[in-house]
Amino acid sequence: MEKQALEKVNRRVFRKFPEMRGTKPSVRRRGEVIQLVYRSQARTPDGHILNRRVRVLATPEGKILKMTTSHAR
Repeated sequence: MEKQALEKVNRRVFRKFPEMRGTKPSVRRRGEVIQLVYRSQARTPDGHILNRRVRVLATPEGKILKMTTSHAR
């Protein structure tokens, strides 16, 4: 994935999930699409830590096809 396309995807992810700012995604090619996985931790108001992942499927040009998120304590 080209740097410009990656920056385009990063902007959209960081806008929707600000806690992901500053993280670098793991990047994998899945046939015709690219899978990016962002990982971070967030602290809840009651003090617990949530591990959060955002998974993005995008074209090599940076068009997002699907974005999902998950979290666990």
